[in-house]
Amino acid sequence: MFISPFWSINHKEGFYNGKTINKSKQNIYQICREECELTKERASEMMTDVSASRIEKIEYNLQDPTPYDIVQMADCYKRPNECYDNFIKNTFCRILFLT
Repeated sequence: MFISPFWSINHKEGFYNGKTINKSKQNIYQICREECELTKERASEMMTDVSASRIEKIEYNLQDPTPYDIVQMADCYKRPNECYDNFIKNTFCRILFLT
């Protein structure tokens, strides 16, 4: 069975650029956004220079958020502690792993 690398990421489980994604696992950014009852599109409109597709990639762990993305999401979702703590934890884990 051939699966295109451009498989739609609107499926419960699918492929995106060769990566398998599972939409049932939620990260802290998606949880915070949904608790604010915001869609990706509405959250994107409330942020500066963060698109809805970028939010989706961050939420499904397809791309790492930049510090700028974290600040924008923390302000938009009114949940700075969770957003900053998750970013710091992931950054230090990578640093420790690489050293």
